[in-house]
Amino acid sequence: MWRNVMCGLVVLLSWICLSFCGGEAPVTNCKKKAYKWEKSSSGTSADLYGSVLLKTGHAWAVGAQGTILRSTDFGKSWSPQTSGTTKTLYSVSFVDKNNGWAVGESGVVRKTINGGESWEEAPSPSKDTLRSVQFLDKSTGFVVGDQFTISRTSNGGRIWLAADTAKDPQKATHFQSLADDPFRNRLP
Repeated sequence: MWRNVMCGLVVLLSWICLSFCGGEAPVTNCKKKAYKWEKSSSGTSADLYGSVLLKTGHAWAVGAQGTILRSTDFGKSWSPQTSGTTKTLYSVSFVDKNNGWAVGESGVVRKTINGGESWEEAPSPSKDTLRSVQFLDKSTGFVVGDQFTISRTSNGGRIWLAADTAKDPQKATHFQSLADDPFRNRLP
């Protein structure tokens, strides 16, 4: 039963991404009854905490000490990218094969416009650790972090607007649980 629920949620979220992102949604295929997972080496000993996979086969993984890895073949092989930070990165989001954001420890935000060939520091909505990032397109994005940090941007991350969670602690708790969800950014 939980597999069907998770599969339905992934399909719904993918449909939303397809609607807003011009077809660059995470890979999902819930029609198959079984999935074949193949073991591959990431080439790093760093702990990895977040990943994203586009249907084009482009993938990124982020982790400890500013680790960013990139794959262009659905994760069969990985190459390191220079993040420009030694802070732990917890989440990564790409809207297409070029435009992406990574967030993490102490409010670090990194941005790329060239598929990760270079990552630059971007404005952060908080000094608290950011646990999750999700962009719908090149302009609209959301971050969730510690201390009930919930922020939205409509200009690619140049300016972040904080959500007022003090008026509705239940809403803040819901968003925090999304950030802590161990199944986000995972294939069904």
